[in-house]
Amino acid sequence: MMTQSMVGSGEPFHTLREALEGRRQHIQEGILLWATNNLPRYPWRQSGRTPYEVLIGEAWLKQTSSSVAVRVYQRFVQKFLSVKALSEAEEDNVTDICHSFGLGRSAEYIKMMVQRLLKEGKGCLPSDSESFARTSGLEQHHIRAIFCFGYGMPIAIVDDNVARMLSRLFKYALPSPPAPGLLQAIGDNLLPFGNPQCYNCGLLDLAELICRDKRPLCPQCPVDGLCDYAEFLPEDNNPYPVMPDYVTA
Repeated sequence: MMTQSMVGSGEPFHTLREALEGRRQHIQEGILLWATNNLPRYPWRQSGRTPYEVLIGEAWLKQTSSSVAVRVYQRFVQKFLSVKALSEAEEDNVTDICHSFGLGRSAEYIKMMVQRLLKEGKGCLPSDSESFARTSGLEQHHIRAIFCFGYGMPIAIVDDNVARMLSRLFKYALPSPPAPGLLQAIGDNLLPFGNPQCYNCGLLDLAELICRDKRPLCPQCPVDGLCDYAEFLPEDNNPYPVMPDYVTA
């Protein structure tokens, strides 16, 4: 939940608290409905994935483009069925899978990352996020994705795309620019108690595919009627003007 320090007595934050309370349920319902009607963009974020599968997917998403990450991920988890199998695999077997993509060095990096994680977890993947982040070198949104989709933990995931979407949804209530910690706190506040995995998956995909950096597809967004940014939609439905977003990595 948002704390008093995050949403304090200053006017912008007071307005933000009201906006969150007034829109939270409708945003949750809109994103969950969109998620149930659209397949997850990334297979490792589907229901029933193991922490190992989510780790490999998120690691490749950091290393290469989204389309290539999906293809390499599928080859990886089909060849190496477990974290132990990958850690013990011959280096040539690991790099050969990615040879056609020119990602041999990335494959070596992922194998070494898995070996470090197994050492940290004494033969298993670490079960706490701090150890996982320190040992893997992955960004927080990747770590949160692993613990949400792999371990089933109800935690909010705010990557750059979600940060952009949240900045647009609450544009009039946010300082300029909003701090990353504030955007994460908004994400935490919006996370529903029921089915947080489905919600996170929908939000991540919606932010990437619909709430795009340039020329967002606002008429296709299930929460455009709740969005401050969407008020700039011209009556003739021409593409939105390019507006500054306040997103920090």
